[in-house]
Amino acid sequence: MKGSAAAVMSAASALAGSDFPGRVLIALVADEEYASLGAQDFVRRHNADACILTEPREGRLVLAHKGFVWADIVTTGKAAHGSRWDLGVSAIVKMGKIITALDRFDEQVLRNRTHPLVGPASQHCSMIRGGSGLSTYAEECSLQVERRTLPGETPERVMQELREVVRRSDERAQVRHLLERPALSCDANSKIAACLGEAARTVTGQIPEIAGASYWMDAALFAAAGIPKDGRVQLKVACRKRDKGRQSGHRGQ
Repeated sequence: MKGSAAAVMSAASALAGSDFPGRVLIALVADEEYASLGAQDFVRRHNADACILTEPREGRLVLAHKGFVWADIVTTGKAAHGSRWDLGVSAIVKMGKIITALDRFDEQVLRNRTHPLVGPASQHCSMIRGGSGLSTYAEECSLQVERRTLPGETPERVMQELREVVRRSDERAQVRHLLERPALSCDANSKIAACLGEAARTVTGQIPEIAGASYWMDAALFAAAGIPKDGRVQLKVACRKRDKGRQSGHRGQ
């Protein structure tokens, strides 16, 4: 995000030498790739009438992005020596059935839920751990799952659906919520969005395309903190050029 940092600091420097009648705060925060501790701390300390985030998006005006929910699933078996098929119960086998059910739910249910700007909901199995040795039936297996949410979906509903899918495969499996971040949807007719669109047209000669992002960004935390104050002005705006220091495949969290 070096290009974005340079852009906002340059804009602030220009405003400092003008008769701009307001106050501009620059949030250069850390941890956006995980729990966004920097943004969370910033919004606890500061408020504003509106907010612009400068994530590189090829000149498009981004008014929505997905959220996510992280969850942990644990299955329990019965440890025994590998030769004792009559005693051992593999927790990994139980988890295999759950993984198949989760994949089916993703393909048949979630991909049919779509948002006009961010696309379909999705879910994937991220990390799995289980077993203690090649000659031992696995007593426990854990799986971490990530669910990408659409604007309007709640973490409570996501966890309820996840537990229902898991329960159909293994009633004794434990499902635990780990972390959540909300999706974002902004009003395209708000004053700040209109001003940004006009500013981009002045520079590029074209009104920017309205778009969404399939990944998560700090924008939702600013919106959840009441920025903008009227609940309508929050948006995510793109840099005009991609940051050359960034990998081209990187798209936030």
